[in-house]
Amino acid sequence: MELVLEQHSTVADQPLARQLVWLVDRLRPVRHPIAAVHDRVARSPGIARWHAGFHAQVEALFEQQLALAVPGARRDAEVAVVTFAIEGAVTHDLEGRETAALCHLLADRLTVL
Repeated sequence: MELVLEQHSTVADQPLARQLVWLVDRLRPVRHPIAAVHDRVARSPGIARWHAGFHAQVEALFEQQLALAVPGARRDAEVAVVTFAIEGAVTHDLEGRETAALCHLLADRLTVL
């Protein structure tokens, strides 16, 4: 995960939808460990901490790109929706066009609110 976060800087200047597609593509190879984390998060405080940190890191990648008019509580909820959708795209192995459509929809939603 640290490597993925470091590599994000290579696409950080691209449109948000492309960044999200890039993130899904990078996380797909580790979809099985991600599913295992979700299976164990309720039983292990260590895994729960790691999972919360994972969400915080992913959310930080795009949170600053949101429309500034989004109020705080809603902003947090919108960021969480994107994170959950990205996790879903990774773990459910959407095909390329479906992934791109999802990421464009999410980016549009976040930047137009």
